[in-house]
Amino acid sequence: ACAKACELLRAERWLGVMYELGVMPNAICYNAVIHACAGAGDPERAADWLDHMVQRGVKPTVNSFSAVMDVVAKNGDVAAAERWLQRMEREGLEPDVV
Repeated sequence: ACAKACELLRAERWLGVMYELGVMPNAICYNAVIHACAGAGDPERAADWLDHMVQRGVKPTVNSFSAVMDVVAKNGDVAAAERWLQRMEREGLEPDVV
């Protein structure tokens, strides 16, 4: 819900609450935060959260990468979008068609 309303800080806060309670966020939780970053037009923050999920041992999904690629492309950085696509493929994920 936070991601849909582009409430980035609130989405990040909920992830923090999960950690405090000892609940390990899954890819869906991280994707909500990544989408909130994308909705706020913050590609660096979206990328940081994708990297954070990997560091925590959570495998990104096509949805994770798509959100990052979308926001970097919308900001005019096509080269970054291509790098994210290549990284996604190195992770063994197939791009889907939307």
